[in-house]
Formats: sequence, C-alpha cells, structure tokens
Amino acid sequence: MCMLKLSSRLKASHDIVCYKVCICNADKIYSLHNNHFIWELNKEYEAERASPTRSKGNIFDGYFHSFDNIEYAKDLAAHSYWVKYAMVYKCIIPKGTYYYKGLHDDGRRGYASKKLKIVEEI
Repeated sequence: MCMLKLSSRLKASHDIVCYKVCICNADKIYSLHNNHFIWELNKEYEAERASPTRSKGNIFDGYFHSFDNIEYAKDLAAHSYWVKYAMVYKCIIPKGTYYYKGLHDDGRRGYASKKLKIVEEI
C-alpha cells in the first residue's frame, strides 16, 4: 500500500483510534498488502526502517498503514480480492508515536505510523 503524505511528521499526543483491513486465515491475522507479516491482538509493533527506494511525498514501506474512518476500512474489506477472509480491525496508534496523515493509493484518508497495535476485530 502507498500513501501520499498530506502532513509533516507528527507525534501522537494521545492514543489515536484507526482501522486496518487484514486477512484472517487459520487463526492468524495477516496484513492485507504485506501477507508475510503476522499480527497478534493487543501487541504493539514497531515498523522496520523504510527502504531507500521511498519516493518523496509518498510512503510505501517502513510504516504501518491504517484508515482514519471505519467506513473506508469496511468498503476495502468488502471489495478486496480476499473478501472471504478480509476483516476490519480497530487499532491504536500509541501516544508518542511518529506518524503522517495522508491519502492512501485508493484515495481514502488515513495514517502511516511507526507503531501500531491491533486491539479488536470489528
């Protein structure tokens, strides 16, 4: 997933609620666009460093991508190639985390954050 940055780098002054679409299969939660990454509920993850191929103004990797609106996530899950396994999860960008606001490659608003915690399936 790619995101066009609409803000400078921000630091969360409080926990930020956001939403992520993941694939749930065989009791494992996989990232939709990075299916080798396995999530656990209520575990905080920190993204690895971005590769040097990052385009100015766009974020491709090195950050966790999420939506700021549950309806965006539900729509993506409903129209995903993996619709049978796509689930929407409520997430938290923890206080103190660096993040960006922006538009994902599908035009939906969201975040790219260095840390993310999936807290529950919606």
